[in-house]
Amino acid sequence: MRRIDLLILVLTTLILCNCASTKPPVIYLPTQNSEVMSFYRNGLPIGAVNTDSSFIIVLLEPTKLAGTEYMRLWLLYKNNSHTPYLFEPLKAVKLNIPSIQADEKSFDNIAPESPTKILAHIKNEKTVSLIAQAIGGTLKAMSTQPTTITNQKGDKWIVNDRDAKVDIIETRAKSSMINTAILYDIFQSSVNSGILRRNTVFPGESVNGYVYFPLPLIIYDPYGYNRQEVVIKPENYTYRLFITTQIGSKVIEFTPGEGE
Repeated sequence: MRRIDLLILVLTTLILCNCASTKPPVIYLPTQNSEVMSFYRNGLPIGAVNTDSSFIIVLLEPTKLAGTEYMRLWLLYKNNSHTPYLFEPLKAVKLNIPSIQADEKSFDNIAPESPTKILAHIKNEKTVSLIAQAIGGTLKAMSTQPTTITNQKGDKWIVNDRDAKVDIIETRAKSSMINTAILYDIFQSSVNSGILRRNTVFPGESVNGYVYFPLPLIIYDPYGYNRQEVVIKPENYTYRLFITTQIGSKVIEFTPGEGE
């Protein structure tokens, strides 16, 4: 290969690599409805559900661990009832994955990976630290920095400090939103499990941690003679999360969108 051809090849490769590195990541947005509040802080899309029996906060994102691709769910579960509740993620949390594209398969009732299997590849202390930094830092910023809030009618307003946030929720939007001002307080007082496992959650207490859902495999054979199993592309699907609470199942839907 001549030197000029080699130079062109190197320059093209550098340009392509630079383009790939600056492409915004795909994020997964909780769909807001009468039961689910959806909001951003520090670029992270967060969903929250508040009922008489429980208060739930969630964040969903793709990740890879030991060569396996997962959708990783961070979940905080607070017991609002007057009786203890045995929260078992392996039984209480399921994921359905409907396809956005008509020609692709959908997947139902995906159960979380066993915590034992996950902990064989990552130390729990590392996940505890990751949650404290990534999630805790995000919720702390929300409790002290201005927050833009949107209700079901599309009205928007900005509240600046904790007292203002508490007051506005009590007087203006109590029926349609979660108190964002106290999310960090709830997080601070909850048990950070790292990898979320079976916990008895007593009244007024909360627990949080990661749940890993393995991404399904599909048969890929574009030419009709080379069948192989490949992992689905997360951005081609929506995600319906089912969480069993003391009073029944709650559903949170996530849709892919462009991050920053």
